[in-house]
Amino acid sequence: MSSALTGIKTVDVGAPLLSMHSIRETVGSRDHEQMAAVLALHYATPPAPGGRRA
Repeated sequence: MSSALTGIKTVDVGAPLLSMHSIRETVGSRDHEQMAAVLALHYATPPAPGGRRA
């Protein structure tokens, strides 16, 4: 990942896909709902002292 060369801490977040970039990408039917719930919880959690999220 090119972002690893910047020195900025990053995380690659996304729903896993089977056959990504294929004409028949396959994902789970609940993946979007679960990703939305995880992101909502992340942004609802206040940062820890020092500005870092747990």
